[in-house]
Amino acid sequence: MKRFAGRWLFAVALIHTVFALLVFRAELVAIARAGFVDAIGEDPTRAAVAWFTLFGAVLAAAAVAVDELELRGAPLRRAGLALLPLVILGILWMPASGLWLMLPPLAFMVRRRAQPEAAGPLKG
Repeated sequence: MKRFAGRWLFAVALIHTVFALLVFRAELVAIARAGFVDAIGEDPTRAAVAWFTLFGAVLAAAAVAVDELELRGAPLRRAGLALLPLVILGILWMPASGLWLMLPPLAFMVRRRAQPEAAGPLKG
């Protein structure tokens, strides 16, 4: 049973988070020094860094879920189709971004059907 999309997405999430820690170190330190609580305020740079950093965590959580679905042989077509417009819009808005890295797992997900050798039904 092929597990690709979840692992790819997790790798992208890891790269995304490490990139944030390296490139936005000064902003993250400033947020920490401000005490985290309401540390973003009206600052658009801090807001962008916060969203960038949070996206890495959200992507990692989604990657774990997709990997579990792949493990179970679940179809991924609808999830891939649901994410595709968001990724395309992001690429159009920010062509010089890493959103291109989302296309291979989404293509895989859109093509993936239920696997007959699935590990069984999803449980709690």
